[in-house]
Amino acid sequence: RFRGAPTVTSNDFEMAVGRDMLPDGSNPLFTGTEIRVLLVDANSGDMIPNAGTILSYTLDEGSVPPASPVPFEKPSPSNLRVVTQNILSNRLFDKQYQQSFKRLYTAVSPDILHLQELSNYSASEATDLIASWFGGDWYGAQVENGNAYDDCKTISRYPIIDSWAIDGNLAVLIDTTESIGTPILCINAHLPCCNNDSGRQNEVDAIIAFIRDAYLPDGELTLDSEVPVMISGDLNLVGFSQQLVTLVTGDIQNEFEHGPDSPPDPDGSDLHSITSRQTEKRMGYTWRNDPNNYAGYWPGQLDFLIYSDSNLTLTRDFIVYTPEMSPSELTANSLMYSDSLVSDHLVFCADFAPPCAEDLTSDGTIDVNDLLAMINAWGLCLGCD
Repeated sequence: RFRGAPTVTSNDFEMAVGRDMLPDGSNPLFTGTEIRVLLVDANSGDMIPNAGTILSYTLDEGSVPPASPVPFEKPSPSNLRVVTQNILSNRLFDKQYQQSFKRLYTAVSPDILHLQELSNYSASEATDLIASWFGGDWYGAQVENGNAYDDCKTISRYPIIDSWAIDGNLAVLIDTTESIGTPILCINAHLPCCNNDSGRQNEVDAIIAFIRDAYLPDGELTLDSEVPVMISGDLNLVGFSQQLVTLVTGDIQNEFEHGPDSPPDPDGSDLHSITSRQTEKRMGYTWRNDPNNYAGYWPGQLDFLIYSDSNLTLTRDFIVYTPEMSPSELTANSLMYSDSLVSDHLVFCADFAPPCAEDLTSDGTIDVNDLLAMINAWGLCLGCD
């Protein structure tokens, strides 16, 4: 019953604690409205407040209205839906859990599905499974490492143009022209766990170097600036915030090995990292491991969708956690209470539309009907003039 954010180093944190907690099973943690707080750095022993002083806080007795449910449907059928999930040790192919995965993925109906911890099965096997649930043509990509498969697999409704390895992470160029007017470059990443900050930093440096080179005139891919880029997956960001800073701003730390800094949005600016919430609860964690709290980590956002907002418009985003969904919403989406418990990572969805049009007519004027049609297609266009 403790939630904290962010999961990386920061000058600002927010936390939520269950008001009705019984730490020993019988005695309440909170016996009144005034509480005292002590924050201790486990490494240095430094604490807030200093000895001899008290940090107190008075709890508000008022109530907060429930969060309005986030709809599962796309704002427009033409939107591109990207979904990421760490499926926990190949559970997608475990008969004990497979029907829950089927219900979850059927409920969100992804166009691009990024999976992590799928190491014992190929992308072809995963593609065949997804196609058996949805029908139609599906395409898959993976990084092959010797005789073993790395754990990142990307499955797409749209044809895959090519794929590349970035260490153990996967870069995929997908022909999404039908949806957003251009292909999209997707990075499906699963960074090293826990206290391996140096390993994570090395991999994010390599990801930014790959994106930088992809848009250079004589680079490996030579992509046009209209082609969006997106970084998705279980990033395991539980240490230094520099790793996220690098992914968003292109601030490479080991420039000797990976080359110069490079803002990763094709227009030369930062990427945008989505801060989302669960469909019926004001919580943004994408990972939790009850009752053990693996390695001492509290529930938090370990899964990310980071995208170039110069050439993509975010229209809807949400996290699916079925134990916190109402019976009516579970029924409406053909889900069961325990479906999200198939993995310690939750399903994270985001919908995208093309960027805002500068001109809808040759003379620079906008017909009101065209404007209404555009707004309806995009659902919600953030940042439009």
